[in-house]
Amino acid sequence: MRWYPWLRPDFEKLVASYQAGRGHHALLIQALPGMGDDA
Repeated sequence: MRWYPWLRPDFEKLVASYQAGRGHHALLIQALPGMGDDA
């Protein structure tokens, strides 16, 4: 996995919630137009 410094705090919060048993079974992830591999 490629790490992007601006995503790390949110990723760590997400992982912590799953480790604490509070993770949800589904996640919605949104990106701005022009972001990602196809940009």
